[in-house]
Amino acid sequence: MRSLAAGVSLSPSRFCAPFHRTVRCSPMNVLRGARLRHAARLLEETGRPRGRCLGIRRPFHFGRLFRQRFGTPPGAYRSSAEAPAGEFPGVSGRTVPEFRGPVPV
Repeated sequence: MRSLAAGVSLSPSRFCAPFHRTVRCSPMNVLRGARLRHAARLLEETGRPRGRCLGIRRPFHFGRLFRQRFGTPPGAYRSSAEAPAGEFPGVSGRTVPEFRGPVPV
């Protein structure tokens, strides 16, 4: 966040208020959403362990955030992405869901 604020010559606290008014979401929630979308892509494309997808040290925390964002635990999300076509209707060939708003902390 400091680097974002510095990029527009503001302190982090002065940066957050206008950002929130414009985007209707805190910078941290936008960043968290981007990280979770990236994690979803990694779960679909690689065999990387769940917690390491974002560098989060506590897998439980990652799982909770992922489940809140996508409605399914990371392991189930990965399993459905690896399933053969037709085994899970509507899942194969899917794209990462769009941002649905802030993820509660």
